[in-house]
Amino acid sequence: MSPRVPGRRRLPPGEARLRHRLTSREHAVRAGAAVPLLFTALLAIMAGHEAEHVAQVLQKDALDASCPTDCRGVLGFVFDLEWVHFAYNVSIEVVLVALVVGFRLWRNPLLLAGTVIQGYHVVEHVYKLQQWFANGRHSPTPGVLGMHFSLVELHFVLNTIVFLLVLGGFFAAGMHRGLWALRTRRRVVAAVAVAALAVVGTAGAWTQRPPTIRLAA
Repeated sequence: MSPRVPGRRRLPPGEARLRHRLTSREHAVRAGAAVPLLFTALLAIMAGHEAEHVAQVLQKDALDASCPTDCRGVLGFVFDLEWVHFAYNVSIEVVLVALVVGFRLWRNPLLLAGTVIQGYHVVEHVYKLQQWFANGRHSPTPGVLGMHFSLVELHFVLNTIVFLLVLGGFFAAGMHRGLWALRTRRRVVAAVAVAALAVVGTAGAWTQRPPTIRLAA
């Protein structure tokens, strides 16, 4: 018989089981909260990556920029373009695989399709990085399909398809409802602060791009 702790009331069996059940449910809710938060962080990263591809398309087709020198998106003018997109795509694929395998979301067909296509997107960038090293760290780096299609539009289409599939998987899995249930003032303030920093950082990176000088023929 275990010694009785002074000042501690022994709970009846029924009440003890109820408290244990409630505590287990609280732990499950906290563990489940990680999924919508991780999913939302992934979508934020993917939105930033999509913005880079949109910027490249606008630079090429709207601003008539010289590619690939001036079709670098935003961060490509601050960091090396190949490493920017390689880091984006690999990190996105790692988180997608973690969601699908770690949290057993392989029954979500949209998310699964996005993971598969993103896997091929990573293959393209691995091959592009290999070409980049082989060329003495210079373009051109067409990858695999880039030898047959326009590189800027090709990767814009690939990235947009993955982004829409993952976004659809987010809503199909009801993650938006789970995220809304977890909302707090601190999380909202933190999200707004991160978004504001992203906008300021993007604007700052854009101002640092080198000027383009066009010479007459």
